[in-house]
Amino acid sequence: FGHQANWWDLSLLVDSGAISTELLKALTLCSTQPLNFAVHVARMLHQLAQRRPLRAKLHRKTASWFVALGRELLDVAPLRQISVSGVLADKTMVRTVRWAEQIHGKEIVATHVFQDVVE
Repeated sequence: FGHQANWWDLSLLVDSGAISTELLKALTLCSTQPLNFAVHVARMLHQLAQRRPLRAKLHRKTASWFVALGRELLDVAPLRQISVSGVLADKTMVRTVRWAEQIHGKEIVATHVFQDVVE
């Protein structure tokens, strides 16, 4: 789902309240690529924060949950499991590094597992 999602349309649904961020949190936990999905949602929420200044604090707080989930996923899961599952696929790693500053997700890139995979 995450790699085929139309994130612009999804952001409009989140902004209008048609889809809750709680549903996105549940979908992230059920996703086959949770890190990829979490990074996309965090970016979408930061973009919503820029477009909707009155809700910016709420969107940034929710985005921080997705970033924390990504960090915890990499901190807890064994390196062997991460490499076999493809959680850190090349596209996901590039996207995470590229968007790290925008989504305040430098802590994901700084994890030992992420650095080990890069090396």
